Amino acid sequence: MEARAKLVLRWEFLERERLAKQPQQLALPSPKEILALADDIIGKGLRMLNEPAEDTLTATQVAKTFKMTGEGTLDMTTAPVSSRLRSR
Repeated sequence: MEARAKLVLRWEFLERERLAKQPQQLALPSPKEILALADDIIGKGLRMLNEPAEDTLTATQVAKTFKMTGEGTLDMTTAPVSSRLRSR
């Protein structure tokens, strides 16, 4: 029994020694891996945003439909801003 206990203690000592010599591995990915993942995510998002949409019109197409061209017409991009300013 005593020999078995010595064997177990020696095994534990050697195991701790082996673990101490191994480089510590973190659960987190490296900064390069994080940047690569972020680039993939952003790239997928941009590709989705740039996909052509079905049954939609641009502001220019709407303006042409209502013959809103030339001077004195409402700028489609500033309309929401100007309407918010009036409501205050």
